[in-house]
Amino acid sequence: MNPTLLRLLIVVALGGFAVLGFRVWKAWSLRESTRRVRAIGDTSQVSVMYFSGPNCAQCTAQEAVIRQIERGEPSVEFASYDASVDLEVASRVGVMSVPTTVIVDKTGRVHARNGRFVNAEILLTQIKAAKASSEPANLARRG
Repeated sequence: MNPTLLRLLIVVALGGFAVLGFRVWKAWSLRESTRRVRAIGDTSQVSVMYFSGPNCAQCTAQEAVIRQIERGEPSVEFASYDASVDLEVASRVGVMSVPTTVIVDKTGRVHARNGRFVNAEILLTQIKAAKASSEPANLARRG
């Protein structure tokens, strides 16, 4: 077999394993976040947990986006935490960096976890998905 072709096949295989590994890690991370969020307490509505830190420029920008969305989404619960002060909550949710936003549905399932600044469009899409999965018809289908 041609050595160049063999090297190419190895690189492609390693890339495939890396992508698969990332997807498995991401799924595990969301399940672990769900477990930790449910341990904090039950929620009866879709919620957004927002973690920030002092002297964080991206946190200031993220907070402005959160406040903008909060005004237009009265059915969503918003909770803000200073990760340097609310260490127990940040630790339970597994916050490793700020800003971090966690979108949780009515059942306490984590739908999205963003460990960086995200714009309003992305957050609204994530909130909409969490609302849709919490609807009674969708819960009945999951059985």
